[in-house]
Amino acid sequence: IDPATAERDAAARINLSWLLRLRWGAALGQLATILVASRLPGVELPLANLLALVALGAASNLACAVWAERAPRIGPGVVALLMGFDVLLLTGLFHWSGGASNPFTSLYLVNIALAAVVLPPAWTWALVALAVACFSALFLEPRDPHALHTMHGGSPGDAGRLQLHLRGMWVA
Repeated sequence: IDPATAERDAAARINLSWLLRLRWGAALGQLATILVASRLPGVELPLANLLALVALGAASNLACAVWAERAPRIGPGVVALLMGFDVLLLTGLFHWSGGASNPFTSLYLVNIALAAVVLPPAWTWALVALAVACFSALFLEPRDPHALHTMHGGSPGDAGRLQLHLRGMWVA
């Protein structure tokens, strides 16, 4: 292995180690958020679906940690693919908890910012494209705009403003 490849692989191993730690924190945060939100009055969440996604993220974290201990080489592609999987998991969580109107959709930006720090530009742009596609897909879900706006504290007559707000979130 040439020195540049060895250095890149060493950096990817360190990045993966930190990413695995962050993913444990994310799983705990997701679990806490789901449990708190499910107890709020008027909030009905498909707990089985949401908890299954959190469990899938935790299981993938455990499997990746075991694999990383034995892997002779870890390239930046491994980190990128795991981060892409996280974007897909996040999209599933949003799908089952309000779609594009979920106030946590800004968490896509955390993944993008982290990618910009730890991944080469090509992988970062691939993750950006995936996050934009996933967030855009949430807008394709049929939602009752009156119910969504009422959920956000507005009156049913103001539902058009919520749609404008959601489109603005997409542009942002």
